[in-house]
Amino acid sequence: MGFETRVILSSLLAGVFEETTRYFMVRYRFHNKDLLGEVLAVGLGWGVMEALIIYVLQALIASTYYGYTWIDLMPGAIERNWAIMFHVAMTLLITYAILRGSVFYGILLTGSLHMLTGLLAGVVLAYTSDPWLIEALLGVIVVGITLPIYYKIPRRLRTGST
Repeated sequence: MGFETRVILSSLLAGVFEETTRYFMVRYRFHNKDLLGEVLAVGLGWGVMEALIIYVLQALIASTYYGYTWIDLMPGAIERNWAIMFHVAMTLLITYAILRGSVFYGILLTGSLHMLTGLLAGVVLAYTSDPWLIEALLGVIVVGITLPIYYKIPRRLRTGST
C-alpha cells in the first residue's frame, strides 16, 4: 500500500471512528451543571491519552535504544500539543451540535475537519521532510480551525444559548 493510500485511509478512519466515539461519549456522559468544564476535561483527556499512547511510549524507546535527544523528539511533542488543541475544539464543536439538535451535522462536520486535518498533514509530509516546517504548517492549520471554535462555543456553553 502506497504512502498516499495510507494517509487517505488513516485520515478517513480517524475522522469517522474518533468523532463517532466522541459523539457517544459526550451525548451519554454529561450530567453536570458545569458543562463547559466537563467538555474541556474530555477534550484534554482525549488528547493527553492519545499523546501518551502515540508519542510518549515511542519517545522513551527512541531515546533509550536509539540515542535520540530531546531536540530530536521536540517536533513530535509540538505535534501532540497541536493534537490536544484540536481534540478540545472537536469536543466543544460536537457538544454544541448535540445541544442544537444537529447530531448528524455535528458528526459530519467534526469528522470532516478531522479527516481534512489529517490529509493536510499528510500532504505537508509528502512535500517536505523538515520536521520543524511540518509542525509550523500543521500549527497554522490547527490554529486556523480551532480559534473560531474556541472564540464562539465556550461562551455559548456557559450561557446555555445555542
